[in-house]
Amino acid sequence: MASDPKNPRNASLKFDNQRGQILASDGTVLAQSVPATSGSYKYQRVYPQGSLYSQLVGYDSSIYGTNGIEDQYNDYLVAHTQPAQSLAQLLSPPPKTTDDVTLTINPTLQKTAQEALASASGVNKDGAIVALDPQTGAVLAMYSNPTYDPNPLASPSSTIQTEARLAYLAKDAEGFSPSLPIATAAIFPRARRSRSSPPPRSTTSNRSSRTSRHRCSPARAAPVQPEAL
Repeated sequence: MASDPKNPRNASLKFDNQRGQILASDGTVLAQSVPATSGSYKYQRVYPQGSLYSQLVGYDSSIYGTNGIEDQYNDYLVAHTQPAQSLAQLLSPPPKTTDDVTLTINPTLQKTAQEALASASGVNKDGAIVALDPQTGAVLAMYSNPTYDPNPLASPSSTIQTEARLAYLAKDAEGFSPSLPIATAAIFPRARRSRSSPPPRSTTSNRSSRTSRHRCSPARAAPVQPEAL
């Protein structure tokens, strides 16, 4: 009975959209739940930084589901049973609670990346900037143009959500859609070498000497799901 979806208590949980916060490395709030003023849900998801972090954070939509960090860490952000820390908690589990998710993103670097793309010369502004910590591989900044504001996708209004989704799926003059971040989802053709330029030869004074080859492994970064809206 406790897990029966027909249980009125379980049915009401469907409309309790309280989720944990998503934070930048310095504690800047990137996503949070606030009491809803309309609609069926008790809480509404809001994104105080708008489009600056949207392609990382993603969105939580009552129609289109979750995307980005909202989706990847959904099991932690929603109310869930916490591991028991004592025998008393093991015998009598505490109420379900949400967890906050803190990213390695540096707000100063993220803003710098946004400004750098906006100030690019010419009319074409589409592109992406990613900054990694060379020692740990942590993602310090990841910004792409075009981008989008996730707040309409979390609106209590289904009309607003639908209109926003259609707008974010549309491609711009350069052929890119805000729904697919250039940094993680765009696919570009491989560069081709001109046939008139032969490949460079390595020279050595001793042809009999062996050359050891080492493959450099790329730094690992926190995965971001490149899903369309």
